[in-house]
Amino acid sequence: MPIEEILDQLDELIDRSWSLPLTGGRCVVDADKVRELLDDVRLNLPTEIRQAQSIVADRTAIVEEAKKEAKENKEDKTSSRGCEYVGYRSHLFGAL
Repeated sequence: MPIEEILDQLDELIDRSWSLPLTGGRCVVDADKVRELLDDVRLNLPTEIRQAQSIVADRTAIVEEAKKEAKENKEDKTSSRGCEYVGYRSHLFGAL
């Protein structure tokens, strides 16, 4: 079960709990049910953390590849401009 659903169940458990008067909002909850839900969170947390780490790694790889391609494109444009300039210059000097 996804962690969001487990947290929603914990929230519902608190909403359905009995409030204790004169305690500043404290309430009585089923401790066994809370522990069960917390155990579910602990079981599901590593999976979601691995998924998040995988997403971050993929994003990093994509960004690095984009930077590399941008640099190569910039170098290609710079080198091809230089060749055009040399060719144009040779053409001018050849006419003299």
